[in-house]
Parts: sequence; C-alpha cells; structure tokens
Amino acid sequence: MRIAFREWSLRSVHSHLIPSAVLLLVVLAGCAGGDGSTSNPTPTSPAPAAPVPATVRITPDSSGLYSLGDTLLLRASVSDASGRVIDGASVSWSSSAPAVGSVSSAGLVTSVGQGTATITAVSGVASGRSVIVVRPDAATLMVSDSVLEMTALGATSAIRAAVADARGNPIGGARVTWTSGNPAVVAVQQSTDTSATLTATSVGSTTLIASIGALRKNTAITVRQVPASITVSPAAISLGSVGATAQATALVRDARGHVIEDVQIEWNSSAPSVASVSATAPRVGLVTAISRGQSVITARVNTTAATATAVVTPSMVVENIDSYLATPASGSLWEMPVLVVRYLPPSADGQHLNIVRTGFPRPPSHPGRLATLSEIRSRIDVMDRRVKFMLEEGSRFRGYANSGTLPSLGYRIVHYVTIYEPLPKGPVAGPCAPADCEGSWHFPDYHDILARVNAKYWVETRGVKEIWVWGYHFAGMVQPESNMSSPTTGDISNSFRWNDDLPVYDRTYTLYGYNFGRTNNEAVHNHGHQLEAILGHVEPTLFWKDFVGQFANGVWRTGRAGWTHMPPNTTVDYDYHNATQVSSDIEDWQPEQNGGTRLIGSTRWRDLVYNWPSGSVPTIDGPEDFSQGSRQRAESQWYIYWMQNMPGRNSGIPFFTGQMTNWWRFTGDWDAAIQERMGLATVPNGLPITIRNDYTGGVHLSAGGGLAPGETRTLHSRESVTVSVWNCGKPGATACLMDPYLLTPGKSYRVTSHPDGPEHNLTIVERSP
Repeated sequence: MRIAFREWSLRSVHSHLIPSAVLLLVVLAGCAGGDGSTSNPTPTSPAPAAPVPATVRITPDSSGLYSLGDTLLLRASVSDASGRVIDGASVSWSSSAPAVGSVSSAGLVTSVGQGTATITAVSGVASGRSVIVVRPDAATLMVSDSVLEMTALGATSAIRAAVADARGNPIGGARVTWTSGNPAVVAVQQSTDTSATLTATSVGSTTLIASIGALRKNTAITVRQVPASITVSPAAISLGSVGATAQATALVRDARGHVIEDVQIEWNSSAPSVASVSATAPRVGLVTAISRGQSVITARVNTTAATATAVVTPSMVVENIDSYLATPASGSLWEMPVLVVRYLPPSADGQHLNIVRTGFPRPPSHPGRLATLSEIRSRIDVMDRRVKFMLEEGSRFRGYANSGTLPSLGYRIVHYVTIYEPLPKGPVAGPCAPADCEGSWHFPDYHDILARVNAKYWVETRGVKEIWVWGYHFAGMVQPESNMSSPTTGDISNSFRWNDDLPVYDRTYTLYGYNFGRTNNEAVHNHGHQLEAILGHVEPTLFWKDFVGQFANGVWRTGRAGWTHMPPNTTVDYDYHNATQVSSDIEDWQPEQNGGTRLIGSTRWRDLVYNWPSGSVPTIDGPEDFSQGSRQRAESQWYIYWMQNMPGRNSGIPFFTGQMTNWWRFTGDWDAAIQERMGLATVPNGLPITIRNDYTGGVHLSAGGGLAPGETRTLHSRESVTVSVWNCGKPGATACLMDPYLLTPGKSYRVTSHPDGPEHNLTIVERSP
C-alpha cells in the first residue's frame, strides 16, 4: 500500500486537479487494514524512480520520398539524461505538413504532396525530428494531342502536357520544355510549366517535342488553309454587248483572314442564257454576255460560296427566232418575210421597263408594279405568235367553214432585233387636229431605225415585205399604224402618206407600228387598216361601198361585210362584242348582193374554233394575265373572220362577166399587182374617175389613197365616190376637218388649195378631161 501512496505523493503537485471526494476515498482506502482496521501501515524501503525521457532520436533523421503514396517507417529511440535507452517509452508522432507527409501513431510516414515536412516524435518532455522531402520524380509524360491540325495561318492552339510519378500521380510544378521541329511552319511559346501556345506560320508539317528530364513526347502537326470565306470581285459586272467578256476574281480566305492562293473554284451562272461563266485560272472566272438580262455568278469552294451580279445591257440584241415564227403556213401562195424590231427602253436599274418613257404598265390593273424587261419580251413573244397566226388564218378564204382551205399568205420572221433604247424622235406628228397633236407629239425617226438594223439589206436581198416595230404611244411618241414605202406607187397606207418618212428601196415594204402596251388585236387592227388603204386605192367603190357597206355620202350601214372598226351588225366603232344579230351576206358576199344572208352577231365569230398556236390561245372575253392583255377572243376572231370573207384563193365570186381576183395578192406582191394593173375583179368596176393632185405636196384621200404632187389616179366605179381631204382653216371652222367631196363616174377632178382658206386648206374641183 506504500507504493500506491508514494505514487500519489509524486503527483501531489497535480492534486488540485483531482476532485476532493476522490482524494478522500483514496486516503481512506490507504488507511484501512486488510481486516478493515484503521491502524497505521508498517514502514518499508523506498522504490526506485521511473526513468525520465531526456532525448528522442529518430531514424532516419532525413529522407526523401519520390512518389506520392510512398511510405517510410521512422523509428524513435528515447533516452534518459544519462543516455540510457528507455525501453517501452511512449512516443507520439506529428507532421508539420500533413499535406506533404502524414505520419501514423507507429511512425509510418506517407507522402501526400510535394514539399517538405518535419516529422516530430515526442516522449514526455523530450522530442526528436526527421525532415522528410517529398519530391516526385517524373516517370511518365503525356501530351494532350498526338496529332494536331491547324487550318488557318496565324491560328493558335494550346497544347498541354501531364507529368506523373511512378505511381501515376500528377506532378505539380513540373516544367516541360517545348520545341518546334520547324518554327517556319509552327512557332511555339511556353505558356505555363506544362503548356504552350502554338502559332501556324506557313503551310506544311512539323513535329512538336515536349521534354522533361530524359522523357520525350512528339506531336505531329500539319498546317493547311481551309476556306472559311470567299468574295467575288467585282460584285457587279456590267456587259454592254452580246459576246462581251469580263473577269470575275474569287478571293478565298481562311478563318484568320489569310488569302488561300492555290485553290480551285467551282463557277456557276444562274442564267446561262444571259451570261455564261468558265474557269480560266485557279481563282478567275470568265463571264461572257449571251443575251440581255441579269444572272447571278456564283463562286464556290466546298460549302463556302459568294456571288456577283452580271447585268447584260446591250443596246441592240439579235434574237433567236422561235421555230413557229420562222415557219410560214404550209401551202401558202406568197411568203411574207418579216423583219421585227422592238424598242424597250430600260429603267435605271437595267432590269425593268422605263414606265416614264412608255407609260406601261398603267394603273389600276397593276398599281405600283413595274414590268421587267423579261416580262415585256415574253408579252411580245406571245403577241408575235398571235399576229402571225391571225394574218395567215385570215388569208384562208372562208376557212372557218372549211379547215382544208389553203392560205394565201405564209409569214416567216427572218430577222429579229431588240433595241434597249427609247424610240428615236422623228418629225412632228401631223397634220392633225390641235387636240391630237397637243404637246408636240413625234413620229419615230424611221430612217434612223431602219439604217441601224440594215433594213435595206433585208428588203432588197432577203425579200422582206413587212417590218414590225414594237414600241409605245406615250410621252410625245406615236407611231403610224401602217406606213408604206413603194418605188411603184409611193405611200399607200394608213398614215399621212409622206413619201419621205421612210427610206425607199428597190421594192415595196410596209412598216407596221405596234404598241406593246396594248395587244395583238391592235397590231392586227393596223393590218386591217392597211388592207383598207390598198384595196380602197385599187377600187374604192367596189371595196368601200360593195364590200364594207358604206353609202355614197359616207354613212355606214349594216348588213354587208363590215370593216376594221365595225362588224356587219353595228355602225359603232370598235363594237366587236355586240351580240345583236343583223341579217348580213358576209358569208356569201357578192358585189351585187346576190348571195345568201344569215343573222350575224358577235357570238358568230367569237365562238368559232380556230387552231391557235399552243400557249397563245386568247381567253373568251375575260381578263388575261399580265403578259397577254385582256378581252382578246371576240375582237381577235372578228379580224380573222372578216379577212377570211374577203375574196381570196379560188373564191370564184362572180362580177359582171368576170369574177373577183385574189385580193391577198395586193399584200403578197404589191409591185407586180400594180404593174399588171390588177383590179379587185377581172373586169373594170364601172366608169373611170380621174383625180390629179395639183397641190404642191402629197395629199391623202380618205378613199382612193395618196397622191404625190402632179400624180393622176384613175378609179372605176358604178356609182359616185365620196373622198375627203383635210381642211384646217376654212372660214367658220374651229378645227381640222375632213371635208367630203362627191366624185361622179366618168368625170375628172383635181386637188388644189382652197380659195377661201390658208395655204394648207385643200379642196377638190372638177376639171376638163
């Protein structure tokens, strides 16, 4: 029991830490005998003192660990002050940097992170230290890319390396050295200990070397330029004539904006019929003008493309001729070669028709809508086909009743020219009433037009008999409906019959002024008036009175064949849609009214079935689309029906002791018909009427045609003939008038200045034979 007491005595210095109740229990226990008595213990010898740790030595006192997770067992030797080792001394272990090296209660050190850790062993008041250095050695080197491609000059790319120790643990702070095998292809710049920035400097291939210590890692690098953008210059290509060429250059760049020199471009044209394009060099396309219009030129590399706009704006284009227009009707007696010229002044953009010049299209049918030149060309194409068909079909004598009837005329367009300019201004239109000539309206300069298209060659060498000029009636420009040039008779046409407004060649031709702002109806209407001019010139009474149905005093009547303005059932101009039925001999016309009659109204001609060319069939009096005009069918078929009832091929219509001639010869071969003194019938039409022009200029008679100064014309008639001349200043007159004069068969007359009026007032007076 003394030993226990002594032990507590040795620690009495700490007794204040023990609760008093415990101390009391200890004291009582120490004083009690084995038998429970309380007598004092017997004194004994003192026990030896416990050894006190004075030093702690750790083995090893320093060491290195070269992989994370490596371990090292440290041993601690505890000695007292005299240097004797204290066996079984209690030791506690600690680390100054557990994140570098941790230590267990048994002294086992484990490397955790790079750095230095001091491991301390404590026994009592003594302690010892061991310095542990954790320094992982590079055992493996990994690079983020083993093969790298760069697609643009100047492009940059980051590359990274990962260094690990033998246990595969990443080594922080390890410095990797980067080297480019060819800095001229790829330049390298160190970014961090383990990363670098690469810059592509030229096209090629090289190797990037990453190294740390004895470790090496190679990365293959290729630099090529991948097209990222493309531009075409010039962006707008203007070609001023067919066949003209221009170069388009494509500039291809990579993603960093550097030009790619050696690259193949695929070239395409959105409208090859307007402008074609072909590659002539790696980055060059040759654009060639084919016809007027606009095309988008595309340069493409893979999926990257750019465009330029090619605008072909030739002032004059020779057109390809549609096969239908180039083929005359089968079986015709007279071929009618035609030269077509169309004037289409463009707007500022070169793509639309100039509405200021032409007034087309007009509101309200297409408000705010400009017509493209392509639309106008298509519109005229349709009307050309219709005009050709109507003229050929009209020359089939009563072809509506016999589909096998052969035509007298076969039209063939031999030359077609489009001029993208305004009509050239010619002489002032007139003479005409002030209201009609207000604003100084002009005819086109036909000398300029025909010289430009070499009409002399086409008339004299290629036999052209008609010239169709598509233009417009607007803004001070107006065309005569028909205009003849003839070395045989002079101008016999529905114009003012000036013999100097057209060039005169060695044979007759007729120029028709068509208005593309209107329709094919008005175009054929012009031919109707030309028929009236030439047939009325040959024999005015037989044509105007007997065929058309005009009284001697000029008043119109119904029941005969009618004329361009009036079908047989009306005396109102342009009344083609009048369904009123009137008895007429038009389908069995004979001069002496010996033929049969039938009730005739607009449904008769409107509902006839004609074999219109495909794509050109007029609708039944309904509005048509923008390209074709409106209210076509009834008026169109009136002209065909009317012409088919004129005496034509094998008509056999009797007249006195003879019969009607083929009136279409005057259209098909005017010069020969006149030179042979051919009439509308094989025998003269009554007594002669002679008219001489004693005026200083050419005059135009409403019946009988034109007369040059000093010219005399002889007509034959069975009844009086009414003709008219202009009167612009007779006393009491308020405007220009057509004064009628009655000419009696068997007498002679002359045209002269009116004695009561200004210089240009004319009159017709009787003269001695």
